[in-house]
Amino acid sequence: MNKRIPKIKDNLDELESRLQKEKDSDRKQRIHMLVLLKSGQARTKKEVAKHLAVHRNTIKDWLIKYETNGIDGLLEVKPLGQPKGQRSLTNNVLSSLKQRLDDPSGFGSYIELKSWLTETHEVSIKYHTLYRIVHYEQKAKLKVPRRSHIKKTQMT
Repeated sequence: MNKRIPKIKDNLDELESRLQKEKDSDRKQRIHMLVLLKSGQARTKKEVAKHLAVHRNTIKDWLIKYETNGIDGLLEVKPLGQPKGQRSLTNNVLSSLKQRLDDPSGFGSYIELKSWLTETHEVSIKYHTLYRIVHYEQKAKLKVPRRSHIKKTQMT
């Protein structure tokens, strides 16, 4: 485990200037870490973490990035979550799903729909993801109506 703090190679004046100009909060926080260490306002990862209100392991990760890739590597912030355009279901499976949802017999539940996808297309998908795809992307609803009680009078 890397306990030491790497030597900050960048000039303090340049870092402070860059800190003032930076608009992105994630990148600003990382530059602020370098300023704190270079100026001596913080001497340990724990002090920096407390000052920036992040976990000390985050500081450790940032310092490793800085040591291996320099300031450009440190400031490269990757967005969280799936990359844009990534699909949970392929177009082939989506078109098959659309056809099946258009069928009047439909599905009784999302669990039934989920098991149909697993059996037919060997696709495992989370319930919430499947609901989002059917409800919001396909703009479809499950077609099976609720059962009526047998004692309910029939309206003609």
